[in-house]
Formats: sequence, structure tokens, C-alpha cells
Amino acid sequence: GSGTASAAQGTLPGDFLYPIKLSITEKVEAALAPNAAAKATVEMKLAERRVEEAQTLAAEGRLDATLAAQLADNFDQHAGSAETLVEEVEATDPGVAVQIKTRLASSLAVNGAVLQQIGRSSKDEGTKEHSDSLGTRVIARAEGPSKVAVQARAFAAAAPAAPSEDKK
Repeated sequence: GSGTASAAQGTLPGDFLYPIKLSITEKVEAALAPNAAAKATVEMKLAERRVEEAQTLAAEGRLDATLAAQLADNFDQHAGSAETLVEEVEATDPGVAVQIKTRLASSLAVNGAVLQQIGRSSKDEGTKEHSDSLGTRVIARAEGPSKVAVQARAFAAAAPAAPSEDKK
């Protein structure tokens, strides 16, 4: 049992033991965290792990649509759990909450950018597309919805108008 769980630790989506990593090893890791701050940190690390797995798959040219969707959903789940737990921590220890939020945001921003860069240098078009899409999602999570909305509005305002058809 423990040997299988240990062997599953380094697996990637699509590997035979990967479901054990998700359903047993990581659930035990989260369950053993003694308080909300520790649980938030575990959830943050699990969100980071999904992005790192995507980076590895992208570097190998194996990040297809199915794996990217699975990783994105699992990433969102862990990042959301981390954010919820940080809100709990904020009520009792705002300093620790700020530290966790800062670490999460900076890690996600860097890892999202790395994922996008790996995708750009890939020869596989699917890997390029999925790396960019997932990397953008990760960076958006790091920056928060309000900053992304402001950037989207600025981009839309700066974009040139679509060419109109010539009237005859």
C-alpha cells in the first residue's frame, strides 16, 4: 500500500498510478494538515503541482486537450480551496493569510508564464494551444478577477477596429 502510494507520487496525468496520487496520497496529505493555514498551504502546493505537471507534459509534447482540461479543473479545485481556506485564516491571523496569498499569487504567475513559454517553443500545435490556454488561466487566477477584467477592457479599447466591408 505505502509503496504504491510512494511510487504514485511522481506520476503524471495519463500514467497508470496517477489516480492513486490524486485520490489517496494527496487526500491524506491534505487531511494531515493540522489547521486552516496548513491546509491552505497544502492546497496551494497541489494547485502548483498541477501546473508543474502541465509544464512537464508540455515540454514532452504530450499536453493534449483532455489532459489540459483535467489539469485545469483540478488546478481550479485546489486553487479555490486554498483561497477559501485563506479567507478563514484571514479572520484570525491576517499576517499569515497575506503571506499565503502572496506566495500563491507569485508562484502561479511565474508557473503560468513558464507554461506559456514552454508551449511557445513546442513544435506541437496542440501543445502550444493548450499550454497557452492553461498558462493564461493560471496567470488570471494569480492576478485576480478584477485585475484581469481591467486588463481585458484596456486591451479591447486599444484593439484596432475590425475592417468594415467596402461599400459599393
